[in-house]
Amino acid sequence: NLQRPLLQELPSPNEIPDGFLIILSSQPQALIPGTITVQVGNVLDPQSDRRIEVSGLTRPEVHAILLKIEKSTTGTERDALYSACQGNPLILTYLLKIFQQTVKTTVEEAITLAGDYAGDIDAYYQSRLAIPLQDAQTRQLLGLLARAAPTIPVSWLQQEWPERVQLENIFERTLAPFVRAEDGNLQFIHNSLIAFLKSETRSKLPAADLLFNEQQFHSTLADRCGPHPCADPLGRARVLHLLRANKHGDVLTVLSSVWLREAIEA
Repeated sequence: NLQRPLLQELPSPNEIPDGFLIILSSQPQALIPGTITVQVGNVLDPQSDRRIEVSGLTRPEVHAILLKIEKSTTGTERDALYSACQGNPLILTYLLKIFQQTVKTTVEEAITLAGDYAGDIDAYYQSRLAIPLQDAQTRQLLGLLARAAPTIPVSWLQQEWPERVQLENIFERTLAPFVRAEDGNLQFIHNSLIAFLKSETRSKLPAADLLFNEQQFHSTLADRCGPHPCADPLGRARVLHLLRANKHGDVLTVLSSVWLREAIEA
């Protein structure tokens, strides 16, 4: 997961027995030094015959996808959407989410809201979120949301979060292209945005204790999860946040036999 990527756990190539094959699929930025070990990095060198670079969707492929959606588009509009996403399926997903939100939303409006992609996903998010991230309160709220994922019930946001009005504004002006509601839960469409927000919402103070900063985020989330039962996703999320807040004593207090048995019986 995003706390400890699988890429950090890969065995050295000489530790893999004959007859076994490990296939990795990742964006190039995940394969930079420090993310993977040197031995694995050598195997994945850009010049290696074991590495395959996969291109994005072609213009005809994007056109074919757009012809299958319910809203009609002209050839010019389909070209505009292709140019905006540069064949990246994730960016196309963001664009289509906005475009299909209402009958009246135009392709031009969708591109204005979702933005153009130029090949770097972090640069893309930076261009879309730079202004909201300049505000300390908004940055704190986005940091909490990113760390609450994937357990973000909409009812929880409305009833237990004191920043309800600010949340409505952030969703409408910033997050709408990047999240969706599913079974009453707010979901980020892709983990890349969660990773970006976790990085960008850390304290900007010089020499700040980033570990303490991270623990404070999770401590706040644990408090907001409240004393829900184990069968409730928020109850289980509370345990995770307490653990990441380094509140081990509180974790042991929550994990009583009665609390765990309730989930089994449910």
